Order: sequence, then C-alpha cells, then structure tokens
Amino acid sequence: MTLFDMTLTQKYILDYTKSGRKSKSDILSDYCTLTNCTRNTAKQRFKRCKAKKNAFILDKNPPKSGRKPKYSQLDIDFIGELRHLSGDICAERLFEMLPEYIATLIASQPLKYPLITVNRVKAVPLGSLKYLYAKLPATHQHKKPKTRSKTASIYKKVPKFTQFNKCTKHTGFVGVDFVEHCGHVAVCTFCTTLTQTDLFSGWTSRTATLGKDKTAVRYAIDRAEKRMPFPATEYHCDNQKSLLNVLFDSIEKGQYLTRSRLYKKDDNGHVEQKNDDKVRKVVGYNRYDTLEARDCLNELYEIEDLISNYFTPSQKLVSYELSENGKTLKRHHDKAKTPFNRLIESDQISQETRECLIKTKARLSLVELRKKSDAQKAKLKTLRSERA
Repeated sequence: MTLFDMTLTQKYILDYTKSGRKSKSDILSDYCTLTNCTRNTAKQRFKRCKAKKNAFILDKNPPKSGRKPKYSQLDIDFIGELRHLSGDICAERLFEMLPEYIATLIASQPLKYPLITVNRVKAVPLGSLKYLYAKLPATHQHKKPKTRSKTASIYKKVPKFTQFNKCTKHTGFVGVDFVEHCGHVAVCTFCTTLTQTDLFSGWTSRTATLGKDKTAVRYAIDRAEKRMPFPATEYHCDNQKSLLNVLFDSIEKGQYLTRSRLYKKDDNGHVEQKNDDKVRKVVGYNRYDTLEARDCLNELYEIEDLISNYFTPSQKLVSYELSENGKTLKRHHDKAKTPFNRLIESDQISQETRECLIKTKARLSLVELRKKSDAQKAKLKTLRSERA
C-alpha cells in the first residue's frame, strides 16, 4: 500500500463510520476509483481501521507495546565514556570501579551529563551493565596469532614448566612475551613490545624495542626490571630463541628461567592474554619500524602502565567446575581488584615499597593520564610505516 492509499484510507474512514448504508456504498465506490482496488479490499481496509481506536493501523511505524526502556542513549554514552576512561576493560571489571571512576570524572572536569543520568549509571546492576555494553561500538579488531616452528639447543638447557597454580601465591614469578608490530609485512627490522606480568598481582610492564636481537632484548629486560616495584625471582617465557638466550644469563644472578611447551599457548597464558588487552587494544596492528616510533611507544607505555597497574582492575580464576567427560562447566573468579590493591592488601612487599606505592597513587589522576594517553596515541598514528 502506498502512502497515498494510507492517507486516503484514514480520511475516508471518518465519513464511512458515520454514514448510512447507501452513503457507505458511494464512499466505497469513490475510494475504489481513487485507489484502483476492489470493493472487498476496500472493506477489509476500513474494517481494520475501524477495529483500532485511533484508526492509525496503516502507519509504517506503529507504537510498540510492552515496558518502556529504563536506560536511554544518554546513559549508554556515559557508560561508553567511562569504558574509554578505564582503558576499554570488560563490564565485570568496570562494575567494581564505577563509583571511583565517576567520582574522578566529576572532580576533574565539568560534567556534561545530567545528575539523573549519573545516579542511574552509578546504581546500574551488573547484568544491565553487560546488556548496555553490548550496545557500545567495538573498540578493536582481533587477529589470530602466528605459529612458527622453533628448534634450538637452548631448549635443552631451559626446563619446561606448567604448574602455575603454585606461583600465583607470591610475587616474583614473571611471565614474559613478545608482541610484534610488523603490520602485514614481516620483513626487515620493526618494533617489538616486550610484556612482563607478575602472576600474583597482575602488575604489567611494557617496553618497546627496535628488533629482537640480543642487545634489544637486554635493553627491554633492564628497562622493565627498573619499573617493577619488586625484584623478579623467576622468568617464564615461550620458545623465542633470542629471549631465552638473554634470560638464560639471569640464572647466574640467583634467578630461575623456565619455558613453555612447543605450540602450547596456554602454558604462558597469564601474559598471552595481556597481548590483546594491554598491547593490541592500545597500539593496534600497524607497522612501526623507526627509532622515533620506538620512543613514542615507550612514552605511551609509561602512561598506560600507570593506568593499568593503579586504576584498571582484573579478576583471578579461583576454581572451576568440570563435567563427567572433563569439560569445563563454570569458572569462578575472585572480586575484581587493581594490581595496586592486591599488593597493598598482601604481605608480599616491604613496608617501604608499600608506602612508595601509596604516595605514587595519591599524585596520579586517571583523567589526566587518559588525556595524555590519547594525545600520545594520536602522535603514534602519524609514525605508521608506509610499508604495511
């Protein structure tokens, strides 16, 4: 039915319902002449319109029935701003930090959202927050990791290790992994990010290098060790030869080195999961192959490490339920906490380190750090390589 027929039907039905039998026949004849339809079709249209109180059944977008939505687009936009402020973390982790993030945002800049929106978002349940998260646009793209065959004599010197449940109860066990920034062309020299994660607290340190030779890896390890609040007692990495060769020297310093099994990504899962959350979400999949890009990456990582370690909460797996055939039915996680809170609440660090961390947290502002991070990301985009 055309828009002309719909409008004409709504106009004729008013006279049709008030007229007598003979007048109705004339109205039908006029309507059929104008719309070029049969009398039976015209009667059905009038009947449907008459059944409705307001005679608007022929509208293209009739009003929907049911409960009105509780949250508006303004609430979704506010949650999106909080997600960006947190570094695009998941809804479960954001839920634990909502009051702190909202208070920080209100204290640091004039709020552009009405008070009713702020209060409604502050009191949103976890289930509703997940539902509203699904309405937000995606922040990054996923890319499947590459698999390569690795064979070297260093593998005979470094033992394999898989029992990580014994190492999550104390600080010092650090997972190490590389993330390449080669774009789609893995040729010549390009930047690489070395990610270090403490299994107990989740404290993460990222360092960019140009290439993966022995000098570059040593530079990244030394730089990362200075930014950790406690010394590393054991390193665990994958089967990257250059990384194993450099870390093998740490055995002489009273440290230990273990490695993953070949082609088993879950053997180093504590740091592998950071590659997407802490590196790809921040810098993407572009190619960077200059010293200027490396320095820009390191400046960005210094800011992002402060955000991740002091303001971004994470959850640790406590237990899981298995079915009769060995499949995982349900996983149980602890309450979301920041790496800073995990260290402060534990007895794994000295009193001097604890006071230093508290002083550092007191002088930081999440809003200011996020603004600096966004500016650094914009600068990094201008340093992308033309090769990719």
